Amino acid sequence: MIRRLTVVTLAIGLTLSAPAAAAARAFDLECDHARYRIDEARRRWCEGDCTTLRTLRFMRDGEGLILTSLAFWEISYSRKTGMVSRSFGGMADGGYILNEPCRVRPFSGFPRKAIYRPTA
Repeated sequence: MIRRLTVVTLAIGLTLSAPAAAAARAFDLECDHARYRIDEARRRWCEGDCTTLRTLRFMRDGEGLILTSLAFWEISYSRKTGMVSRSFGGMADGGYILNEPCRVRPFSGFPRKAIYRPTA
């Protein structure tokens, strides 16, 4: 009887905590120069008015997210530092890196009319 009660309690606890865990994986990042909406579970993100959804990738170390990476352009977010980095070009070629602190905010959701365009 006690064993059955423990299993049922554990199952209920896992069921109740799953939505909370999923919700924690969706958030907004409010930075000085941009606002991002990120949903890790769906592997999607968008910027600004959020008309286009893009593919989200995870860094190998598990500490960061790659929002976009196209040839010489990359936007990434570090969970460890709370910084978003925008980099363009190679540093030897006169490229630049802009690092800015961002604040994690509750997820504001994706607009229904947002179009998904996969990122290569």
